[in-house]
Amino acid sequence: LFVRCPLVWLSISDCGLDGKSDLDAIAEFVDSNPPLEYLDISANSFGAALASKLGSALSRNYRLRSVSLYGCVSTAAQANDLRAAST
Repeated sequence: LFVRCPLVWLSISDCGLDGKSDLDAIAEFVDSNPPLEYLDISANSFGAALASKLGSALSRNYRLRSVSLYGCVSTAAQANDLRAAST
């Protein structure tokens, strides 16, 4: 018996994600508006351009209830870019 269950919680914190392809894939996944409700990508690093792309994806995703980015944003400017892109 196989049961299909949607992925609703994903934690990939502290996985060493720092490359463009890693975080582009996450942004594309979020942008596809999957049934995901909780996403934890804390303790990974990414630059302002990727923060902006993720912020744009978050603004179009209406299912996510919580996103943890603790330790991902290294500067106040990156935090502001992410905040601005997601609104």
